[in-house]
Amino acid sequence: MEEVSNPTFIIKPFEENEDFFFIKKEHFSMGIYISGYSIKLNALKNLSKDEKEIYLEMYIDELKKKELVEDDDELYFEESAMKQIFGFGNCKKERSDSLLLSIEWICENFGCGLGESVEMPPIYDLDLETRLSGKRTPPFGFPDGDENVSHLTFEQIKEERELLEGRDQEDFSYDPKWVFDSEKLAQAKMEWSDRILPARKNFLAWLDHCIREETDLVIIQS
Repeated sequence: MEEVSNPTFIIKPFEENEDFFFIKKEHFSMGIYISGYSIKLNALKNLSKDEKEIYLEMYIDELKKKELVEDDDELYFEESAMKQIFGFGNCKKERSDSLLLSIEWICENFGCGLGESVEMPPIYDLDLETRLSGKRTPPFGFPDGDENVSHLTFEQIKEERELLEGRDQEDFSYDPKWVFDSEKLAQAKMEWSDRILPARKNFLAWLDHCIREETDLVIIQS
């Protein structure tokens, strides 16, 4: 999926002092949003073979009925991906292949969609030190790098939540030597208060929900 972006000013941690932020012109991830799901990924392993085969057939039928795949090659990949999810074999995933359809179907049928108080930008736009800001790791043993899917296990969520304590309460600050335009400063302040901080609060609420329910977290980008 190609990112649609426009140049703007975003806030990133200042290298010499983590308490300050400077404003840097970059391509912000406009038009890209994420959804979060609370799900017990290991629970799928406890399904019987017959149940797994039924769900696999349901998934393939839905793809065909809704015309979500364009050709037999795409259908083969989707079937192969779902077989890996259910433990029937390994999927040969190419760089251009996306797990969006299969993982989203699993989350909607076996997980719980997490609420969004604001439209959620990608986690890497929130200027947080988290595993989800770097190379995205899909669940079920798929290789890193799928731009649409990432996840945290329950144990990782507990670690992340402790490290991110208080990051949803931070005030806007900046290093004056990076700011030369009052209009851009006002824009950055508004971006902080209207988008970044509310999204941080929402993300931490996702982590809190998963901790209460003892579930994993799957994030899908669209």
